[in-house]
Amino acid sequence: MSDPNETNFSFLFATDVSHYATNAIMGLYETTVLNLTLHGLRQSFNRIIEATTPIEFAFTDRMKELLEKRAGQNLKYPYAYIVLNDLDLVKDQINTATMAHSGFKSRRLEGDSVPVSFAFPIKFNITLNVVDSDDKRMLSLAQALLLADVSRAFNFTINANGQQTIVKVARTSNMSFPENMINTDTEQDFATARTTMTFEVQSRMGFTTLVPALKQINVNVYTAAPQGQDPILDSTLTIDLAQGLDGQTDTEIIYTKTK
Repeated sequence: MSDPNETNFSFLFATDVSHYATNAIMGLYETTVLNLTLHGLRQSFNRIIEATTPIEFAFTDRMKELLEKRAGQNLKYPYAYIVLNDLDLVKDQINTATMAHSGFKSRRLEGDSVPVSFAFPIKFNITLNVVDSDDKRMLSLAQALLLADVSRAFNFTINANGQQTIVKVARTSNMSFPENMINTDTEQDFATARTTMTFEVQSRMGFTTLVPALKQINVNVYTAAPQGQDPILDSTLTIDLAQGLDGQTDTEIIYTKTK
């Protein structure tokens, strides 16, 4: 096999992913539907828990230390955090390939650009963890969480970028009180207990970005040559095209303008 550094070659990829590569999404992260969903979940749960420390999403086992650093003080009970267990697209609801390729283009202009939304239905599972040092308050909290779930009080609606996203939150397991999850090195109160509940969340994943309202393409115009000879390049036309939904629209416009 030859060394790639010594060979002239190129790759042609079927799909442009520039609008949803990692850095592109990071640049829009604060307004992505997933981020808004996670922020809404914090508020939804805290309406019941009433914790003074903001509820965080966890990617570490040293959660108490992390929350104390973010809060800038010793934690006050109760405190809570959420673990994201899994995340997936719901592919049977929309044509995900079409949405990923072209998005949903708005009819309104913002200067010389058109807002394009990329939105996909998703579902993910989370575990809500609540830690408290008062057994009476813990059992009161457990009852409140169960009642909020059965009354669908955790559901909410996101209004952003002129669109609505309905977020559904449903419990998928019994509430548990895992004794072995309390870290006696960090929890000083002997009565400290933890309760956990898992939920399935249905929402959307996506963002809105701006694309140029017009795009320019170069079209080479050739003069017919005698049989057996290559066509002669006559001129190159630069054509402005409105952002189309597919290549067929662009081809028809090019043909009409160059006929």
